[in-house]
Amino acid sequence: MTATARILGASTAVPEHVVSQAEAREFAGRMFARHHPDVERLLPVFDHADVEQRHFCVPADWFEGAHSFSDRNDLYLRHALALSIEAAQ
Repeated sequence: MTATARILGASTAVPEHVVSQAEAREFAGRMFARHHPDVERLLPVFDHADVEQRHFCVPADWFEGAHSFSDRNDLYLRHALALSIEAAQ
């Protein structure tokens, strides 16, 4: 007899730091302005995304600092694993 895989349920887990869509728009404008002088023309996408809030695993201002790829990757792995476990439980 062979075993059959089944999905018994679904769940979600979200990072704890929440920003409104308006805050996310402002944040994106600040973050990309120094490398993309025409970023203002792209920001209206935030107004039409039908998203009310966004979740970050760290405070938004963390992204404004300089972090190595290794630091960012370690942060991602740590939080992705924790959120995966939370959702599974």
